[in-house]
Amino acid sequence: MKMKKNLFAIAAVAMVAAVSCNKEIQQENLPVGEVVTFEASVDGAETRVALDGKVSKWEKGDKITIHNGTTGYMFSTTDEGATADFTYAGDDFTGEKFMAVSPAGTYTADVEAKTVGGIVIPDKQVLVAGTYPADAAIAVAYTESQSLSFKNAVALLKFKVKGGAVTYGCFYADGGKGNLTGKYDVAYNDGDLALNPVEAKQWCDFHMNGAALSEEATYYLAVAPAVFETGFAMSLNGVEVKKYSGEYTLKRNKIYDLGTLEYKVADPSSLSWGICGDMTGWAEGADIAMTLDGDWFAAENVVVAAGQYFKLRADGSWNVNRGAEGESPVTLAAGTENSVVHNGQNMTVAAGTYNFYLSKDCTKFKVEAVGGSESPGEKSEWAILGAFNSWADKYFVTT
Repeated sequence: MKMKKNLFAIAAVAMVAAVSCNKEIQQENLPVGEVVTFEASVDGAETRVALDGKVSKWEKGDKITIHNGTTGYMFSTTDEGATADFTYAGDDFTGEKFMAVSPAGTYTADVEAKTVGGIVIPDKQVLVAGTYPADAAIAVAYTESQSLSFKNAVALLKFKVKGGAVTYGCFYADGGKGNLTGKYDVAYNDGDLALNPVEAKQWCDFHMNGAALSEEATYYLAVAPAVFETGFAMSLNGVEVKKYSGEYTLKRNKIYDLGTLEYKVADPSSLSWGICGDMTGWAEGADIAMTLDGDWFAAENVVVAAGQYFKLRADGSWNVNRGAEGESPVTLAAGTENSVVHNGQNMTVAAGTYNFYLSKDCTKFKVEAVGGSESPGEKSEWAILGAFNSWADKYFVTT
């Protein structure tokens, strides 16, 4: 295919040297480059995102990836409006068939099969009042010309919040039966899109970088189209606030209005906390129970083998859970308090037997080694006597 290209001239520079013979250095003409241009719209509409009345337009600096089946090239626009020209400067862009993805990223593509891989719908999204998280609102196009008609790969969840200072939340499939975020391959079939999960997750966390969500604003989450076998739910600050039971389907290119979600501060001490992990096989109904004792929930004599991971959850459900902050897995030190958050990371500790403690407000967690209160090398007040030492006044001390 002959590419539509706009020539651009690279200005040459004339330099004058003050030399003894007073001669002028000759001007050199630099090579002329080329600009490849594609025109982009979405779903045949005159808007970038046509989701049941949600309208936004291309903005200056927006970037997309156009893949020729061998290499992905990043195109950008200086336009604003319903449609935009995206350009790439270079004479190495060739091809007859193309897959395109918005926003730009690192993708693989099979232009003959009309598929693109490496699509990621983030499982942690930073909310933007009044619009969607731009990095999560994936759109895909296929073309054999230089006109791109993008199709939205995601569904949007629309909601407002009420009550309390809400700083984070989670939208999740009930019982883990429904894929929402993660890695996907996308197929462009007969003008429609099909998302095939590669490493899918059954939840979507969201936050405002530590700030509280405004009760005046409308927020959006971008999630994969999904079929929920047993329903889905939304939690705010780790407390479930809305639940839909039964089978339900989310379709791409649609907005689903969840209405106003009201957060009421829950008393964590009213929940039944337990330990779930490799030591329980992560199985339902197998959690190691924790009992509230004063200011801490406690579980005693928990045996942890080398390399075993664990988290904490309430009422045997992932709807309300706690994990560590940081990169998974987080290695704990015995006797040290650690901050824990909803949907935090897996935790681990050196092999041994421990007492586990979760603070009453469910923000701190620590492990204490059983029988490990003495410092290494310090003599214990206890001793071992027996027939092997004739019950004599000498003994083996433990340290």
